[in-house]
Amino acid sequence: MKLTNEKLKQIIKEELESIMTEMEEESAEMMISRELKDLPNAGGSIMGTPGATARDELVDIANSLEDEKYLSQLANTVHSEEAKRVLEKLGYTQV
Repeated sequence: MKLTNEKLKQIIKEELESIMTEMEEESAEMMISRELKDLPNAGGSIMGTPGATARDELVDIANSLEDEKYLSQLANTVHSEEAKRVLEKLGYTQV
């Protein structure tokens, strides 16, 4: 089977578009990691502080990525803006 230049260009274009789309998408783990990294003082260490709350909620989300029902529940119960942002990007919003 002989490929024409036009067909080859089309295949290359489609592959490049696919790769670019994949590179633009941020995985859930990457979002959570970025949010954790951005917390002041490594997320705080005193229970109940905003940083510790955000850290705990983000870890809870990370540990529950396979449980859609639980993530839906978390969307209604999390308090930190960081956790709300991650859940929203994953498609879970408060009801």
